[in-house]
Amino acid sequence: MDGHVAPIDPWLVAVWPGMGAIARIAGSYLVARLGAKRIAEIAPEPYFDVRSVEVSSGLIQPRELPSNALYGWKNPGSGPDLVLFVADEQPSSGALRFCDEVLQQALDLGVRRVFTFAAMAAPIRPEAAPRVFAAASRPDLLDEVRRAGVEVLVEAERLDPEARARIESLFREAQGDRSKALELKAELDRQGVFATFEDRFLDLFKQAD
Repeated sequence: MDGHVAPIDPWLVAVWPGMGAIARIAGSYLVARLGAKRIAEIAPEPYFDVRSVEVSSGLIQPRELPSNALYGWKNPGSGPDLVLFVADEQPSSGALRFCDEVLQQALDLGVRRVFTFAAMAAPIRPEAAPRVFAAASRPDLLDEVRRAGVEVLVEAERLDPEARARIESLFREAQGDRSKALELKAELDRQGVFATFEDRFLDLFKQAD
């Protein structure tokens, strides 16, 4: 535990980068804002590969594998303690085994409830009020969500991670090169998700004006 007192009956908040790295940014903010202390880490092997290198003055620099750290926070009030899991990257292989290891670490720390969150693409105008959706693993947890005033996600988008990554890559390319918009539109149509991304797609052309 790196010399720190372990949380008691904590809740786990698990985050890793996804669209816009929103979840990781939020998780890192929580760690810093709460002053949570690192209490454990999951070894990156065999879940991560070196996929790029940095070069400085012609020399290839040593490349570290991503960090996957767990942080503990003792609640000074009456609420639950927290364990926050923050990963630098999503695993490049063995994703299910990686999740199992995260959950096993959580069980070893006495975690009794798990939360995770991410950004979700939705047809929304920039000036509109942000919305929060939730899904749960049990009906009684959905009742808690509703009582908290959070909107329940009725049906999740059926995009596999590879298709999502390709769409996000094409959006980035289209921001700098509008000719890529045709390829992006074709991909959105092929995946049957143009309606979901329509406002974001049209905003590419507003930015160009």
